[in-house]
Amino acid sequence: MKKIALMMMALAATLSFASCDSAETEYATNVEYATVVSTMPVTFQTDANQTIIVAECATEIGTYNPSFGQRALIYYTPLQTADGKKSNQVKLYGYMHFDASETAILSPGEETDYGQIEVDIYRDYTGSYYLVHATKSVIDVVIASTGTPDKLADHGYTLVLDEDEPVEDGYLNLTLAHETTEAESSVTTYMLTPRTFDLTMAPFADYIEGTTGVRITAKGLGSKDPVVHKFTWAN
Repeated sequence: MKKIALMMMALAATLSFASCDSAETEYATNVEYATVVSTMPVTFQTDANQTIIVAECATEIGTYNPSFGQRALIYYTPLQTADGKKSNQVKLYGYMHFDASETAILSPGEETDYGQIEVDIYRDYTGSYYLVHATKSVIDVVIASTGTPDKLADHGYTLVLDEDEPVEDGYLNLTLAHETTEAESSVTTYMLTPRTFDLTMAPFADYIEGTTGVRITAKGLGSKDPVVHKFTWAN
């Protein structure tokens, strides 16, 4: 339980909150996965195809300069126009960023190794998945792996599609690989990191049509056998 508590504390550190007097509520009323499509002003395109603009009052968060294309889970409340209607401007109460990781293709007969270090998709102490969002365009997950939190730059996470068996039982068949430096490979403590994987590049997109969801196999944490996760598409 102590190890899980430390992992949750590390994840909570990535979440930032703010207050803004121009909003009618003291808390966020909306939660969406979204992508930054403009940085001046900060504008998100949500996965529900809504365009929202972060109002100036959101600068109370502090310095918030997301990069173009940044994936995020955003907590916000729509502001109102002078006539009382909802605006596309919002007060941003909080966010969690998902840093981009790589996808790769294994052609038939290829044996490229993208890493065999312990790794898994995070589940809480009840066994429930935490922050898993899988669409036919992008997969956002929280990854649990061995490593040192301040050495994240030394870790690579890759979702690998094996073209020998790209689809299994209606699910896109992927493997989550983890590689790191020799020094970090000996670390046995666990850490959490939110990551996003782009599935829009060919030939990923070629195999997605007609599938039910995604099947991700990972080495696991302290596990002798690989761990398999299945998620149906969110859209």
